[in-house]
Amino acid sequence: MPVESQLLYFHMILRADDDGVVESYPLLRLLGIAPDGFKVLLARGFIDQLNEDQVVLINDWLEHNTIRADRKVDSIYKHLLPSGTKTIDPKPRKDVKDNSKRLGGQSTVSVSKVRLGKVKSGKVNKTISKEIEAKPKVITKEYGNKTINAIISTLKTKADLPGLDGSIKGNRQHAKHLVREITNVYKKKGVDSPTDDDIVRGFSLLVDAALADDFHAANTTSTKYLYNNFYKIFSSVGKNKPRITKIS
Repeated sequence: MPVESQLLYFHMILRADDDGVVESYPLLRLLGIAPDGFKVLLARGFIDQLNEDQVVLINDWLEHNTIRADRKVDSIYKHLLPSGTKTIDPKPRKDVKDNSKRLGGQSTVSVSKVRLGKVKSGKVNKTISKEIEAKPKVITKEYGNKTINAIISTLKTKADLPGLDGSIKGNRQHAKHLVREITNVYKKKGVDSPTDDDIVRGFSLLVDAALADDFHAANTTSTKYLYNNFYKIFSSVGKNKPRITKIS
């Protein structure tokens, strides 16, 4: 099998969901693979095309990939699967009281019983009770830097990335780098101390520019990509495409 087809198949397996379904068109653009590489996989029966947008099913998915039923999340393209396709049905965990939130995501939070100690019937440890009452209530604050939170939230909304995790260190670190780059752009424009709102607005313009370009739009899935291609994206808006508003 051609090397290009092997590479495409490898990336399909890496990016497929729990039912073995993957969008192949963005991968073809990302890897720069010609349509012939895709056609080879179809002809040899490694994949089945599910619709005109090149959403595909990896055949024999369950023979090489297994996942616990209590962790499995149905594919958003499950309605396209051919009749008779073998899939794993999601099941709730017996040791978790409320599974409604868990079934909507990939992660699970186990519930365990913590033994605090023996307490005789009818008696309460007054010392412990007083310590608990004396502790002030903890007010939950927003996680981390508000500017970085706003940047990640903007990317999630504009690029339609509901799964983008703003608590992951890598996502936050690259968002921090983007803040620095955007600040430098403002300084070159004569704004020495841009506000948080200025920086978020500059980032919003960056995302708009990325989504206006066919190639960058297919790859705008993380703060890392936007940081690594920061200056390319600002200069990538070609003819007949909306030009990015200048930062001022």
